[in-house]
Amino acid sequence: MFLTSHDSYLKQIPSNYAVQTIENSILVKLHINELIKAQVNVTSIQLLINGILIDRLSFAHATISRLITMKPEERYQCIIDDNPEWIARLPNKILASYLGISPNSLSRIKKRLNA
Repeated sequence: MFLTSHDSYLKQIPSNYAVQTIENSILVKLHINELIKAQVNVTSIQLLINGILIDRLSFAHATISRLITMKPEERYQCIIDDNPEWIARLPNKILASYLGISPNSLSRIKKRLNA
């Protein structure tokens, strides 16, 4: 998985975000100058970066769209359908945060769907 702050990358400003992993992970940090140098020297890196940016922007758009247009229970059902492993791997607090609801609301949704 790739992670970037779009504003930070595109505007070359410090990011407002911090990264915290919930599982053991390998994190590779690249300074913008190193990335720019690699883009200039290797065309395939520019294509890779463009692809990653498009993928991440598309994911962000879909997430925002779900938050606006779907009810919390529908958003949870999307996780069950699209990423069922998240249910076992992520604590309720993180799932609830991702869904834009409280952990208590998530517990109620889970009870309704399991009933």
